[in-house]
Amino acid sequence: RNYKKVDGFDARLAYLAVPPILIGAFVGANFITGLSEETLNQIVLGAVCVGILLLIYPFQKSGEAKTQHKWLGVAALILLGFWDGAFAMAGGTFGVLIFVLLFGKTYVNAKGVMTYAAIPETIMSAGILYMSSTVSIPQIASMFLCAVVGSYMGSHLAIRKGSNFIRYTMAVLAVFMLAKVIIFDL
Repeated sequence: RNYKKVDGFDARLAYLAVPPILIGAFVGANFITGLSEETLNQIVLGAVCVGILLLIYPFQKSGEAKTQHKWLGVAALILLGFWDGAFAMAGGTFGVLIFVLLFGKTYVNAKGVMTYAAIPETIMSAGILYMSSTVSIPQIASMFLCAVVGSYMGSHLAIRKGSNFIRYTMAVLAVFMLAKVIIFDL
């Protein structure tokens, strides 16, 4: 709701992003159920490192792309769906980067589009993981509640502080995720 109020919010792009993200998430959520925890941790470690590099590399002076690469963006959204459906770690960060770098959105608008586009994917992935007995209803409920509260509070802050705040906050959080994987999971 908060992101819909931002100038330039692209509801059409949010709706168009749902199908490729859902396709990737369906494949990813089913793929993840057969991997070992060690393999998962190594994949997450590599992907978070790539995400950090993309966040700190100055693509444009303003941090936002000037041109759009829509077909490459659709392919990237399928990969994003796969990643988010399988790992659900840093998917929002990768999604924002896709909407900034390939669709020419600001970080604020990209965050809004990603927030909307991820809702159906999250529900479908949680259902697949629940049916595969990898997650329980109480886990799903607590993650959902925390995500809703965090998103509500975070959206107010992100909209007020702007694109550079979002970009650098995502980079800091990615470093924390990287440290978590290295310290606790490897």
